[in-house]
Amino acid sequence: MLARKPSTLSDAELDYFSEMYNSFDHKIRQFADEITEELPSETASSQVAAIAFSPNDALPKREARPTRRIAYLAEQLYLAQEDNDDHLAPLLKFTILMQEYYDITDDIIDGDVAAGSEANVFLTLQYLMPALTKYLTRIGVNTTAYWSEQAIQMVDCFRDELVSEPSPEVYLDLLEKQALLYSTVTGLCGLISGGDAALVNRYETIGNLYFKHEQLLLDGYQFGEESYPWNAWELLPEEEAMTLFKELRTELNTALDILPASRRKRVRPLISIDVSTWAKQQLAD
Repeated sequence: MLARKPSTLSDAELDYFSEMYNSFDHKIRQFADEITEELPSETASSQVAAIAFSPNDALPKREARPTRRIAYLAEQLYLAQEDNDDHLAPLLKFTILMQEYYDITDDIIDGDVAAGSEANVFLTLQYLMPALTKYLTRIGVNTTAYWSEQAIQMVDCFRDELVSEPSPEVYLDLLEKQALLYSTVTGLCGLISGGDAALVNRYETIGNLYFKHEQLLLDGYQFGEESYPWNAWELLPEEEAMTLFKELRTELNTALDILPASRRKRVRPLISIDVSTWAKQQLAD
C-alpha cells in the first residue's frame, strides 16, 4: 500500500487510494514483465526477473519488487501536464529500472549482498544500465543529456558515504545529493511534457522534497533497530530532525499546488502519515 500508516486519511479516502494503487500495481507488474520480455537474451531476462524484480536470497533485505512509489508519482506528474500518454510507458519502464539499479548499487556498497552472491548481483547491474538507457532514449530527444548530467552528480553520494564519518552536516549533504534520484525523474516529467525551465524546476523540487520526506520516514522505521550509522534520527537531535521532517512536509504540500486538483488528490495520500502517532510508535525510547 502506497499510503503510509498511521494515516490522516479517512476510511473512504483510504479505500479510494487503495483502488488506484491496486490498478497501478497491476500496471507496474505488467511493465516489469514487458521489460524482461524485451531484453535481447533469455539469460538477461531470467537474471533481471530473478534478482531485480523478485525477492531473493542474494539480496535478503529487499522485499516486494519493483519499487512503485517514484513511478506512481512520475505518472501523476506526467499526466498533470500531458493528455497524450505516448511517452508514459517508456517513462515508467525507465523509472522502474533506474530505481532498481541504484537500490542494488546501494545494497552492494552497504554490504547487504549475501556472501557468495556478489558477482551475480554485480552482473545484474550490467544488464540494467543499458536497458534503462534504451527506454530513456525513447522518451525524448533531450532526456539522456538531462538525466546523465544529474545522475553523475548523484553518484557523489555513494563515494562521499564511503570516505566520510557520519555527522549531521555530512548526512544533510548526502541527503541533498541522494534526492537527485527522484528529482531527475520528476524533472523528466516536466521536460517531456514540453514544459519550460520554470516547470521543470518546480517538478524537480517536488521530487527533491518527496525523496527527503521518504528518507526521514525510512530512517524513523529503522531507528534503534539497525547498526547503520547514516540515520537522521541517530545523528540529529530528535527535535531538530522532527522540525526538518515537518518543514519538508509543508514545503512539499505547497509544491504540489502546481498540480490540478484531480492529480493532487492522487498524490497527497503519499504523505498523509499521522506524524504525531508515527513518532510515538517509531521514536519512543
